[in-house]
Amino acid sequence: MKYQYELRIYLVHLDSWQRLEEILGVSSPEEESIRWGYIIESEAPVDFISYFISILDGKYEQLSEIGVSVESISFWLIYEYEDACEIFFTPSQLELVGKSGITLCISCY
Repeated sequence: MKYQYELRIYLVHLDSWQRLEEILGVSSPEEESIRWGYIIESEAPVDFISYFISILDGKYEQLSEIGVSVESISFWLIYEYEDACEIFFTPSQLELVGKSGITLCISCY
């Protein structure tokens, strides 16, 4: 089993890529496009929700200045499995996502 977690942000302007990385303090391994992504790969589950929230916390105003709204941000859990697919979230993790207004996406294959 392998877990991949991604913080995805859709940019209005491609020239915002570098400024986005300056604001967040993390870099994307992907080529520049309107979809920016910060990726974590792990063999074990990771509290990605709290981690991604900590990257974004206190930066929403700066993000808004470069055209990034909460609606353009999503958290992705991509889970590779062989048998049963069991995913769980703690109430505090779901509360963080709910309060942030960010979309949580799950892809299992």
